[in-house]
Amino acid sequence: MLMFMAPEKLEQALEKEWEAAEEALKAAQKMPGGPERIAALRKAGQMRFDAYEKKRHLEEGRSYKIA
Repeated sequence: MLMFMAPEKLEQALEKEWEAAEEALKAAQKMPGGPERIAALRKAGQMRFDAYEKKRHLEEGRSYKIA
């Protein structure tokens, strides 16, 4: 669970999560049009949002429930 990591490790984990979301978005954008692309874009967008929210909460010093 990310909440119990040292701050440096937590920042690294969140950075990796952001990078994974960016890679997912790039891959989804390269897909041909259709329902699979739409689903992939939505999932990548949600991944980016979640990563951003976790990072924002960390910077504000607030806890974030990680599912």
